[in-house]
Parts: sequence; structure tokens; C-alpha cells
Amino acid sequence: MKKIAVIVGSTRQGSWNRRVAQDLVSMLPEGFDAEFLSLQDLPFYDQEWDTPETIPAAVAELRSKADAADGFIILTPEYNRSMPAVLKNALDILSRPFGAKKMSGKPTLVASATPGAFGGFGASRDLRNVLAFLDAQVIGQPEVYLSFVHTLYADGELNEDTAKFLRSVVAKFVDAFPPQAK
Repeated sequence: MKKIAVIVGSTRQGSWNRRVAQDLVSMLPEGFDAEFLSLQDLPFYDQEWDTPETIPAAVAELRSKADAADGFIILTPEYNRSMPAVLKNALDILSRPFGAKKMSGKPTLVASATPGAFGGFGASRDLRNVLAFLDAQVIGQPEVYLSFVHTLYADGELNEDTAKFLRSVVAKFVDAFPPQAK
């Protein structure tokens, strides 16, 4: 069983990115188990946590779950042409202490969704830049920028064209795992 850590860069109850993440998770094939990692109670990163005796429980839990993950699905809204602070903070926490390899070499699907016209391109660009430094194996194509995300759902269901596209994205993500790992 492959463990997939799902990180949503929004803590809003009605988050469109959480909804898209849930749809992506529902498209994972048998043999993949996804767990949403909570960013709700994370304090801002502090270098004092680089020693084990000073780590807050929420930070230790996030790091432990990321260590155990075989891959990541990360969704981000866009705030001021970049990723939200809560997501950047989580990535900073996962990158420490210096040299931590929690995401290194692990397949990582990145997507962004916004009610605006650019689909979160700026946030996704910045997120991909940070993930490259963390040595995550980011799925390069297809890129996922969901513009006007609120129009992609009718009666609570994702429209078929978008669902078809997202299934192709999930297939590419699954293909990033070594054959024996699938």
C-alpha cells in the first residue's frame, strides 16, 4: 500500500482546493491510501525546533506523517500571486532541520484552483520552486491550474471534462511510482 500525504494550502472550511483534493484522492487506484495532513494548528516555524526536545506536537506529527508518505498531493489557492503563508510555513517545517529529506525523490502532484481567471498560476509557480529545492519529484506535465473553479461543479459534482482531465493527472502521478511500488 502506497501512502499519499495530501496537503491543502487553505484552512478555510469551504475551500475549493480541499474539494479538488478530495476529487483527486477519489481517483487514486487500489493500493494507494491518502491521508490529509492538517495545517490548522501549525505554529510558525521556529529554528528552536531543530532539536528534538523542543518540537511542538503538531510539528512532530506533520514531520512524522511526511516521513511515512511515499508521495504527496499538494493543492494551493493563490493569495497575492503566491502560495498562502500556511502552506509555505508547512514546507519550511518539513525542510528542517537543515538537510531533512522528507520530500526528496517522492512523487508529488501539484495543483492550484481559484475562483479567478489565472487558476493559481503564481502560487503554483512559487510552490514548484520551493518543491524543486526540497528535491520532490514534481510531476511536470500536465500542469493543473483550475480557473473559475466554482463553475466546474454543478449540483455538487465535478463536470465530466474536468474530471477526465484530473483522471489523466492522477494516472501520470501513479505512473511516477516505481513498478514494484504500484
